[in-house]
Amino acid sequence: MYLKHIGSRELTIQIDSLKKLGDFITYGIPYDLNLPIYEDSKSSGRLSMINNKKVLTLYAEIMSADIGGTIHRKISNDMYYNGSDWELRKEIGLSEILSTPNEMIPERFRLTEKEFLEILASPSTFATLNNSLQMKVVRIKYMNRISNGMTKVIKLLEEEKNNLKL
Repeated sequence: MYLKHIGSRELTIQIDSLKKLGDFITYGIPYDLNLPIYEDSKSSGRLSMINNKKVLTLYAEIMSADIGGTIHRKISNDMYYNGSDWELRKEIGLSEILSTPNEMIPERFRLTEKEFLEILASPSTFATLNNSLQMKVVRIKYMNRISNGMTKVIKLLEEEKNNLKL
């Protein structure tokens, strides 16, 4: 939606709304998978005592998604510090101008509406925002894989616990 609006010849959305969308695209998704019980079970050898193949398969999927997400996060950080995000920041001075209300930006970096629209219309801005959006979409997919796997593991373990009570 954001890219659709900045790519059109006429601005079809209020600048404040556009900046809110820009904030969504440019804001990272910090996460660290923290599985102390899994890690403890793995290091102590108790993980091999799990007889439920579905649970083990799901743990493998969760760990695979976490590894992929970690690699992707490193690529995303590299893009921010050394890639297209960095190039755009050098060009425009402060990437926050794409996502932060003008009154919250240091005065020397504030833009007029015309300057803001000119930056949005530049190919480097469009490419950078497109890269950021793609990175976010992939990060969300990895996080969804982890979340879905964890939900299934919890459900399977609850079923096993309930079966033990019978």
